[in-house]
Formats: sequence, C-alpha cells, structure tokens
Amino acid sequence: MDPLTMMALVALFTGTGLAISGQHKEAQDRSAAEKYNAQLAEQQAGDVAESGRLEEERLKREKKRLMSRQKSLYAHAGVNPLEGSPLEVMADSAAAMEMDIAANRYNTQAGVNRYVGEANYRRWMAKNVKSQAPLSMGSTLLTAGSGMAGILR
Repeated sequence: MDPLTMMALVALFTGTGLAISGQHKEAQDRSAAEKYNAQLAEQQAGDVAESGRLEEERLKREKKRLMSRQKSLYAHAGVNPLEGSPLEVMADSAAAMEMDIAANRYNTQAGVNRYVGEANYRRWMAKNVKSQAPLSMGSTLLTAGSGMAGILR
C-alpha cells in the first residue's frame, strides 16, 4: 500500500473516530439539557399551582368581605338583608365571586397541565436523543466504510 493511501486511511479513521465521539458527546449534552428543562417545567407547574392556591384564598377572603359589607350596609339602611331584593343581590354577588373562584381554579389547572406536559415532553426528548445517537454513529461508520472502499479500490 502506498504512503498516500495509508495517510488517507489514517485521516479517514481519525475523522470517523472524532465524528462518533462528538455525536456521542452531543447526545449526552442534549439529553442532560432536556432533563434540566423538564425539572424547570416541573418547578413552574408547582409555582403555578401555589400561585393559584394563593389567589383562590384571596378571592374567598374578598367574597367574605363583600358579603359582610353588603349585609352591613343593608342593615344600616334599615333593610332586612335576609329577604327580598337584598337577598337576591347578595346571592348574585356570591354567585359572581364563586364564578371568579372557579375560573381561577380552571386557569390554574390549565397552567399546571401545560407545564406538566412540557416536563413529560422534555423527559421523552432526553430519552429519544440518547436512543438516536447509536443510529447517527452507525451512519457515520457506514459512510466511513464507503470512503475506505473508495480509497482501497
């Protein structure tokens, strides 16, 4: 085998080794990044849940204050707040506040679901990246084999 052919083969093997090593390292790094992003999404889901819980508590306190204030104002005006129109107004106010609380629960759960879904997707991506690496490295080896066949012709 002449020296030029030998140098070409050495360069081909070296380049192939470096390419495979780089593909392996890239898969590890991308997998680690996806796992980290999954953890962040889980933390965000927890933050959304806690924020929603605090907002629900605030809305319930606001509802209680509103009901007490309405009752007090009706009583101060000499109207019985537990019958007739005042009762209907208070019932409507309570229903409106309950709708706000329900909307908060819905929005909170939607936010939590979004981040949990993202975390699951990121974990899937972390596994997928690792499982695709051998295919990519195998392709590189096949390409190198083809190059070697061309050199040795």
